[in-house]
Amino acid sequence: MKFLSAIGMPDNETLVCGMSLGYADPDAMINTLQTEREPVSGFATFQGF
Repeated sequence: MKFLSAIGMPDNETLVCGMSLGYADPDAMINTLQTEREPVSGFATFQGF
């Protein structure tokens, strides 16, 4: 892709983006799960900011 080469992304890496919209239901069992989070610096780099 032209964009990926423009930002200098090597062929062995993948660009991923995810987004969730809406409101969490605080009474739903799934929303009570608390997980450890990796700091953003551990898995992402930001170019041009």
